[in-house]
Amino acid sequence: MEGDAQTAALEKLELTDLWGVARCLGERLCALGIRTQLQLRDADPAYVRSHFSVVLERMVLELRGIPCIDLEHTSPDRKSIVASQSFGRPVETEHEMREAVSSYTARAAEKMRRQGLAAASLVVFVQTNKHKPMEPQYFASRAVQVPVATADTSKLIGAAMHALSCIWKPGYRYKKAGVIFPELGPAGSVQGDLWETPDTRERQRLMKTLDGLNRLYGRDAVSFGTVRRKAWKLRNEQLSPRFTTCWQELLRV
Repeated sequence: MEGDAQTAALEKLELTDLWGVARCLGERLCALGIRTQLQLRDADPAYVRSHFSVVLERMVLELRGIPCIDLEHTSPDRKSIVASQSFGRPVETEHEMREAVSSYTARAAEKMRRQGLAAASLVVFVQTNKHKPMEPQYFASRAVQVPVATADTSKLIGAAMHALSCIWKPGYRYKKAGVIFPELGPAGSVQGDLWETPDTRERQRLMKTLDGLNRLYGRDAVSFGTVRRKAWKLRNEQLSPRFTTCWQELLRV
């Protein structure tokens, strides 16, 4: 009975009710005589693949109850993390650039800690606006190896500031900067050496408290001193209202 109910339902549903089948694709299918989801389910998968795509072939199989993509019960650990953004206006002073790079480093470190990872190195890059060829152009990046892999934001900001000081050049109007953590590993398996030790439990608790406060009260509610000003922040005057994720922007009728 359950199969009969599914067949009856699929016969009544429009093709465009399927996620991924837009109007143009629906018209192409209709031209081949496939006007309902039931007809799509009963179509030859090989024919669908040859005339459309492997994605639509998988949709045919999924309608038949044949899973094509396994669900991930746990998210795989990231191999790297990038935090980067274009500036709302050109950055011309080293002070503002240090604020921006510090902010990106803190953001990347928070993402990393969510997965229980630590960074063994980082890369800082800066660049001007390539779409303004009349202005002087400059792009540079610098990699820094951390003595012992860490998830401590303060240590990572210190390394990022060292990298930035090596590539900073005055006289340019910078459009973008970013921080990359290219080597990530489990924070619980970090080993020290003769001179450096892994993050202490006190520092781990401090970072956990910092992340908890920012989740509770909003990003950068508590932050390091180098991340306070954000005059360079990306402009978002045309940002769509966040009806479902922000109390202050709930839809009013």
